[in-house]
Amino acid sequence: MINSLNISLLSFFVGFFGAIIPVLGPASSLILHRALNGKHTEGVAMSFGTSLMEALYCGLGISVIGIFVRGSANFNLWIRGLSSLIFLVVGAYFLSIRSFRMKRTFVQATYEDVKGSFITGAMMIALNPSIMLSWSAIAALLISFDFINLGSLFSVVLFSIFAGLGIFAGSVGMIFVVKANREKITEKIVRIIFRVVGAALILLALLGIYSLI
Repeated sequence: MINSLNISLLSFFVGFFGAIIPVLGPASSLILHRALNGKHTEGVAMSFGTSLMEALYCGLGISVIGIFVRGSANFNLWIRGLSSLIFLVVGAYFLSIRSFRMKRTFVQATYEDVKGSFITGAMMIALNPSIMLSWSAIAALLISFDFINLGSLFSVVLFSIFAGLGIFAGSVGMIFVVKANREKITEKIVRIIFRVVGAALILLALLGIYSLI
């Protein structure tokens, strides 16, 4: 019961956190772009498409990684190092961002726009199978610190579902925050957010590297 609760909360948090970072992937960047351009309905549709496909890739990734982690201590060590490297690179990328252009025109969505946004979101994830590696690294890091145990099919499915829910909630939350504060969001504010997130990811990477020593 405790393990299921940990899986639900942590996977939801990781999905939510990843979704609100617009440069963590092309899909989240495009969702933010939709929101900043007043295309809120299209952004929600795209969020739904990306969260469904990413939940599927998440399940595939951690299923494969779970087999190797349980069977090899050396592989567990290797994947922890890879996890730290991923966070380090992404964090450094955030800190390197210097500008982010925003447009502020309102656009009325049609049914075709919504359907097209959903398909676009799903296809952007489907054509990027490296996402499986990212989720594998995240799951392995959580396993290595004994935060969760993914030793059963139920736990893998639970992790994937709540990761997808977190991604959708984070994306939709980001859209409505932008909608409510659209005139207040400046390039300077966006840069500050990126730097804070970058520093947090680098700190997480350093903690992972420290655990290998």
